[in-house]
Amino acid sequence: MDLLGIEKLRPKVRHDDDLIPAIDRVMKRAGEEGGSLGRIVVSIGPGAFTSVRIAVATTKLIAEGTGAEVVGVPTVEVVAQARSRLGMFGVSLASKRDSAWIAFCDGTQLIREGEILDQRALERALDDVGPRAFVADQFLPEALRGVIEERGIEIVAPLFSAARCLEASIGKMAEDAIAMAPVYPREPEAVRMWRERGSGTTD
Repeated sequence: MDLLGIEKLRPKVRHDDDLIPAIDRVMKRAGEEGGSLGRIVVSIGPGAFTSVRIAVATTKLIAEGTGAEVVGVPTVEVVAQARSRLGMFGVSLASKRDSAWIAFCDGTQLIREGEILDQRALERALDDVGPRAFVADQFLPEALRGVIEERGIEIVAPLFSAARCLEASIGKMAEDAIAMAPVYPREPEAVRMWRERGSGTTD
């Protein structure tokens, strides 16, 4: 597998506005046309609701237009690919309020499926797994951060890259582009508010 190019999204442009142009730029630099695409790999979450939705929708759009096959890679596998040298470690994604979606890996292998954990649940998970490190961004809730730091577990930042996503896709089977869905560990805030207000219900 040869990496022909990487194109970063422009920082002063909305990412959803620059995604298709960025793909076009990297294809042109590599001397390729859209019709030459054979496979599209995308990180499917968990992550920010809007970002994941845009990435998956764009992948479906391109696949339908070019006939390329698609592979969805869970974001935890992308993180594990980048941080595999940590050995046994936890991964925190999709933090919100006092909880986060947390999984555990040993190198690139997922050893405990991700789930939403609060402070007490995280304490139990750490007792069970005993990770050497924890991968988390700046949005990790303070209550969870405190639990990790009290145990002397090093917290390191996640590394996300297209190259790591591509590496994590090796060996995965292609899937139906239309059926591919983002990984949402929580229901969208708008849906939660709609449900709590009783909207959409009939008497």
